[in-house]
Amino acid sequence: MRRQVLSALCLLIYRTNEGEEIPLGSGFVIATFPEGVLCLTATHLLVEMGRLEFPYAKAHSSSPFASARKPDLSRPIRDGRIGALISDGVSQMVLAPVTRTYGSIEADITLIFVSFENRKVPPFLHALALNTSVPVVGQRAVATSFFKGSMTPQSSTAGETRTYRYIFDYRYGTVNEVSHQGSRGLKTPCFSTTIPFDAGMSGGPVLVGQERGKVLAASGVICRDFSEPVSFSDGSPGLSTAAQLWPALALGFKWTINGVPEGRLSLLDCIKRGFVVDVGNSPAKVEVLHVEGDEYKVKRLDGRM
Repeated sequence: MRRQVLSALCLLIYRTNEGEEIPLGSGFVIATFPEGVLCLTATHLLVEMGRLEFPYAKAHSSSPFASARKPDLSRPIRDGRIGALISDGVSQMVLAPVTRTYGSIEADITLIFVSFENRKVPPFLHALALNTSVPVVGQRAVATSFFKGSMTPQSSTAGETRTYRYIFDYRYGTVNEVSHQGSRGLKTPCFSTTIPFDAGMSGGPVLVGQERGKVLAASGVICRDFSEPVSFSDGSPGLSTAAQLWPALALGFKWTINGVPEGRLSLLDCIKRGFVVDVGNSPAKVEVLHVEGDEYKVKRLDGRM
């Protein structure tokens, strides 16, 4: 099971204009297409990329990628300087460019598309199922991610090569708090766990469904840690927050994919069309309506708030 989870993770790498490669955190694959893969990650990782791209720009209150000069990530995306490294953990690895992003600051979740261009999707790659049901206090949880990644340029007679080093971590704990309105800086549904998160683990999945006969699925995205230092050394419970993958999460691109006519496909649309597997809530309970531009409206079909 660990190998399958590992092959769904990606290490997000930002390359500066000077060519320095900086690993910032993780993401995870939730759908595969002939053209590439759809992944989820934490929005604050892309915010950090924006700060590295425009270090002297003042952040705008309404966007992680905007400022008084309106800088965004279009340039590094266009130049292929944001990449996702995916590996089987043994001998196979691919580094592919991120070509689309759409994120929510409030939820700290971003949807990204990693393009394989003219290459085939690696056969070792897996997509994680989602579980958008509300987690239950006391439920067993697993946080998994790459962290402490690094790149080492090396010269040889065949030219310059790069060695990628990273640590794959798999940590167990339990859900100890669930908030429907946000908590500890998040403004949308989230949950807390006893798993301490190291710096660099952001963007990885928090998995639930460890009970026998149930699918191991992603219920949240690693976001923030409030653990005491001793939690990392003596195994005592930590305190961390994950952004919940709720069914009305209004994220999506304007694109043409897999035979679907051009239009905005939200995460819920991808679930309804079978691109993304959700073992939790029935997608029939909610509908995401595109109003205009980047504005969405959520409508519940069962009459509940």
